[in-house]
Amino acid sequence: MSRALASANVYSPTATFEPLNYSSLLPPSFLAKSFSSSSLINNAFSAKNAEKFRRYGINNENQSLVSYLLTQNGSNLGSVLASEAKKVATKRDTVGWCFAGVADAVDNVMTGFLHGKSAYLAADQLAKHPNFREIKVSADSLTRLPAGTIVVWNKTEANPHGHISISLGNGDEASDHIQKQINSLRGSKNFRVFFPVG
Repeated sequence: MSRALASANVYSPTATFEPLNYSSLLPPSFLAKSFSSSSLINNAFSAKNAEKFRRYGINNENQSLVSYLLTQNGSNLGSVLASEAKKVATKRDTVGWCFAGVADAVDNVMTGFLHGKSAYLAADQLAKHPNFREIKVSADSLTRLPAGTIVVWNKTEANPHGHISISLGNGDEASDHIQKQINSLRGSKNFRVFFPVG
């Protein structure tokens, strides 16, 4: 299905991302090497540079520093996703159609790639997409996620489809409606978090 989109709401892979502030978190000797913020993010997730970042706590086994850095600031893509998610959720204002709401918002901003009938299925799709990086955060940190970060909850007996939402960056989440960001799904803490990057 094609949609006429306002160009201001369409993500461009050539967009310039606002700088992230790492200066208070990384050693001065590291910062002196003049990595740009987008370069730091890409390098942190690059296997080729894993050894270089390992000494700063950034590696495939321990993403705690990366997680902290990414939860402090958003990205241009994240801002656009959050804005679109808020519009879609406000227009829908339903309950029980979280996956449809998030998929519509993502499709309005990027080439549609989320498909399926259950929210929990989106996790593997997001993990494979080049514009998202999976990060590890605690359930208590979910309310502090930057705008545009997508949270996918696994299925449970009480919730067989799971749940999915896009952080609005203010402690709220948008799916098919807007609500406070949840930090448990009917007692379950089984979730995955995907940060939008360019």
